Parts: sequence; structure tokens; C-alpha cells
Amino acid sequence: MADMNHAGMVGRLTKAPELSYTPSGCAILQGCIANNYMKKKGDAYEDEGQFFDFKIIGRRAERLASYLHKGSRVGLEYQLRQDRWTAQDGTPRSKVYLLVQNIQFLDSKHQEKTEGGLEYDPSGAPRTMAERDARVRAERDGWNPRPDFEDDIPF
Repeated sequence: MADMNHAGMVGRLTKAPELSYTPSGCAILQGCIANNYMKKKGDAYEDEGQFFDFKIIGRRAERLASYLHKGSRVGLEYQLRQDRWTAQDGTPRSKVYLLVQNIQFLDSKHQEKTEGGLEYDPSGAPRTMAERDARVRAERDGWNPRPDFEDDIPF
């Protein structure tokens, strides 16, 4: 039986991920995700945060770089990976990180903001409730955002 290394997590990004490239030109997007859980202290429960570094590698990293921002709520499917190296003093060092296989945006589309304060929506859907309501009214009244060109073409 083969070993299995697959897990999932939901959390918020602690900062905007950084895009870099290897000498061979492969894109690497690195960031950190925070995940809270309730811990009992005495008679009360308190939120306690955990922080995990993650990496996204390849063309997906380039595409996602502009959509991931500080505070974005995301769901990650990942594998645990470990980097190993030798420090300058000769001691072996290692660090575990999440190698992201799949990512899902969990923020409400109406609350997502870019760092400049402007709303964005990667799917192209209406960005505000007013814009959505206007589109619904227009479609109800017979307006079609994709015009049909029947019989206008001579061939």
C-alpha cells in the first residue's frame, strides 16, 4: 500500500503572498495562512492561532498571485513537504510547509478588496448588490447582455 500525504485547511492569509522565480524560471508563490481554534483556559474558551507557510508552484502560482491578498479567506488542499539544509555552523536544519495542490476562495464576493481598496471578482460576476440587482432587472425586462445576430451575416 502506498503512503498518503493529503490534507485540507481553511484560514486567512496573514500577508500578500510573494511571487519569485527559480533560476530555471519556475514560478513559486510563498505565503502564510492563519488558522484559529478554541482552547479552554479555566472556565472560558479562547481563540488560539496557528500559522503555516505554504507554497504554490508553477503556472498556477503566476495566475493566483494577483488574487491572493492579506486577509483573504481560502481553503487549501495540500501535501506536507519538508525543506532540509545545513546551517552555516554545520547543524542540520529543516522546515515543514504546505505544498498547495488546490485552492478555493471562500470570501464573499462583495467583501473581497484589493490592497488599493477597490473591489475585485475573479469570476466576472457583479461586484456589488446594486450591480447584481440592475442585471437581474435588465434580464427580467428582456435585455440580453449577449446580443443574437440572426440573419445579419450574408453567408
